[in-house]
Amino acid sequence: MRVFTVFVIPDNFDWLEPWERLTDEYETFSDSESNADTPFKILNAELHREMPAGHVLYGLDTKVVAVCTWTHNDFIFVTSEPDKPIALVHLTWSEETDPAWPHATVFCSIEEWLAEMKEWAAEWQHHRANDNG
Repeated sequence: MRVFTVFVIPDNFDWLEPWERLTDEYETFSDSESNADTPFKILNAELHREMPAGHVLYGLDTKVVAVCTWTHNDFIFVTSEPDKPIALVHLTWSEETDPAWPHATVFCSIEEWLAEMKEWAAEWQHHRANDNG
């Protein structure tokens, strides 16, 4: 069994809406008739299936940790690369040939991700206010 170390986001990290920590209860779409695989396995496998050679995360060990409940296609992955510890990835649910896809934004620190997450949260609040108005 291969063991690797990925960046760890603390358990008490305050995820802002529309982001939430991924749990085993998250419903994923799988071609498998047996839903024995956890969302973590399914989503990690999907990322690696989609990434062509040359992708910014290609060849790195990754672990999915959070989902955007607004889009359900955007996920936070932590990686084994100290220079790229956190990545926001928009899964396409297709095997890609262009290294630009699936789109990934890499963050060099949890502080960089927190700043980005705050922007998503503000946009989400604006979207919700306009939908309810």
